Amino acid sequence: MPRRCFRHELGIMLLLYQIFSLGIDLIPPGTLGLILLQTLVYLNIFPKPWDTLGVCISAHTILYDREYRRLVLSALEHGDDMHLYYNMVSLIVKGKQLERMFGIIHYLVLVFFLIVSTSAMYVLLSVISSMINNDESDLYQCAIGFSAVLFAMKTIMTRLHPNETQQLLNMTVRAVYAPWIELIVIHLMVPNASFKGHLSGILVGLCYTETPLRILVHVGGHVVSEILGSEDEEQRTNNVNRR
Repeated sequence: MPRRCFRHELGIMLLLYQIFSLGIDLIPPGTLGLILLQTLVYLNIFPKPWDTLGVCISAHTILYDREYRRLVLSALEHGDDMHLYYNMVSLIVKGKQLERMFGIIHYLVLVFFLIVSTSAMYVLLSVISSMINNDESDLYQCAIGFSAVLFAMKTIMTRLHPNETQQLLNMTVRAVYAPWIELIVIHLMVPNASFKGHLSGILVGLCYTETPLRILVHVGGHVVSEILGSEDEEQRTNNVNRR
């Protein structure tokens, strides 16, 4: 696949402007690394053994074709430069808060969990939709992008701080309702956006905050920290505070 031409990629230029306007040193390394990874994937700087449409996720490709790599790779691909731009700007905001809250290792483990679980949830919702509508075409609807992970991140953040408020469409709403309102607004205003993908993000975010999955992800982060011989500063601080 040929490399994309920079002069035609307005979204890339806008993303670079946002990063350097904010200050690249103010973006935590894990979040910055995720942005760099997805930007390089989009620009095809390095040869990839797949193409964009070749890793989009659908229920059929997972359940019947058993192409499980799509559970991860579909989240790293984007349809166009503006798709990438809006997702990465959103990642800067959400990633900064979560990475500082959890520490880089636990944060990256959380992101990996969200990537896989939102993809799995998308497959589940596609199957349910197909059964309800009696329409097999739902099994073939393919999606790419990091949006589901971002909706999961937003849901986690709002559930951790339920009493906070946010401004949406010139209205002040409780933070816990914000993801649902955004889900509806984006569905109405952006026809090509994946409603099931965004909904899967919200549902996974709720599963993380309201079920033992949160403990399992935390344990996974601790195991990775032990393997790497490192422990996040935030986590060490939390351990001291609990004693």
